[in-house]
Amino acid sequence: MKGFKIAISANEALFDFDSTWKRVAEEYLERELQIKSHHHNLMARYQMTDAEYHSCWQIFNERDAWRDCPVFPEALEQVLQWQREGHTLTVISTDNQHTHELRRAAMDALGLDNITLITVGARGSKFKILKTIKPKIYVDELWKHCREAVDAGVPHVFRVAGGHDGGEGAMQDIQVIRDIREIKK
Repeated sequence: MKGFKIAISANEALFDFDSTWKRVAEEYLERELQIKSHHHNLMARYQMTDAEYHSCWQIFNERDAWRDCPVFPEALEQVLQWQREGHTLTVISTDNQHTHELRRAAMDALGLDNITLITVGARGSKFKILKTIKPKIYVDELWKHCREAVDAGVPHVFRVAGGHDGGEGAMQDIQVIRDIREIKK
């Protein structure tokens, strides 16, 4: 089947947010961070104090480090393949407007300027946009967004592992993948 809609999350499906956040935090804290758990919450994952966690986020945002998140090469390869096959792609992110602009510039630099980027705001729901655009496939690293996709009627929902537990609400009927190349249409 050609020419259907595919939607993916920006973080951990296309961009390697975690390694960038960890690098910025290590530089600021002047120490190496070790993964202490596979919890989605960064403070829990790296056993940071509340003050450290919030200071690291402040530095991350002040440095506009969102623009430094590298693309996963295999994800870029797959997205470009999907484009060649004639599929319509949308990247959906929970970023704010400033971060949206940084992501858009990063996507444009990668030759992904014809892919729609939609931001729903920090901690935002992706349900309404998924219900509106009606993709055949959706990929996210968080269980809550996978559940929203199922509730929005997306037929094929995948959770990309993203190096963490995906937050609360694990779903038995959602396939967990390492990267988007594992998706079989």
